[in-house]
Amino acid sequence: QKVAAVASLGVTMTASARSHNETWPFVTMSDFQEQAANTRALSGVLFVQLHPIVQLEDRAKWEQYSVNNSQWIQEGRDYQDRYTTVPDVDGGAMEELMYEFVGAYNTPSPRIFILDETFSPAEETGPGPYYPIWTSSPVLAAPREMTNLNLVSLAVDRPFMEKTYESGMISL
Repeated sequence: QKVAAVASLGVTMTASARSHNETWPFVTMSDFQEQAANTRALSGVLFVQLHPIVQLEDRAKWEQYSVNNSQWIQEGRDYQDRYTTVPDVDGGAMEELMYEFVGAYNTPSPRIFILDETFSPAEETGPGPYYPIWTSSPVLAAPREMTNLNLVSLAVDRPFMEKTYESGMISL
């Protein structure tokens, strides 16, 4: 049942894209935070993110799209302020780390980026495909912002992202 709750969010995203005549990766689900918060409550997962696959030839268009459609971030924060609290599962260690390496971003990065060896934002110069962080639940509290971080650039996430790309299957 818990996996089904997470999988249903994927079905909802696909249905939303179709009903709004959107094509991947250029998809932003209406009321994502509400839907994802419900999924998290039903499944017991702490965090949900969408990482669209962006090919090199779509990169410039994606970067513009992500800036033009970033309203989901403030909408998500507003929802969280009204209805939810984000659990502190690690004694604040993750919050402290997030402030260290993304404190300079208080709006979404207009470019797909990576984290260098010091966890500082750096330009993504690889040929793609890219897996930028897009919609997420919960949304990180301002000023932390990780939108457009290329998740495949992180060694811990790379095998999962590559398997997703190779298989065409979602990664939960």
